[in-house]
Amino acid sequence: MEYKCPFPAIHGTEKPVEVTEELILTYSKEGDTILDFCMGSGTIGLVAMKNNRNYIGIEQDVKIYAQALERLKQGE
Repeated sequence: MEYKCPFPAIHGTEKPVEVTEELILTYSKEGDTILDFCMGSGTIGLVAMKNNRNYIGIEQDVKIYAQALERLKQGE
């Protein structure tokens, strides 16, 4: 599997949107809540919100959290 990140990576273990979306669509349904204990760049949150899932993200690193929050606000 080869996927490219369409923007500069925020976090070192960032996952491609396509992979994340496939997992969320397979293992949840609209209206479910996705809990992400290691929020990182916010990819799971973006995919969750795009696909009508509720999202709770937790991130320990304040700088990464701020970048992810901005990304989520912009919907990128």
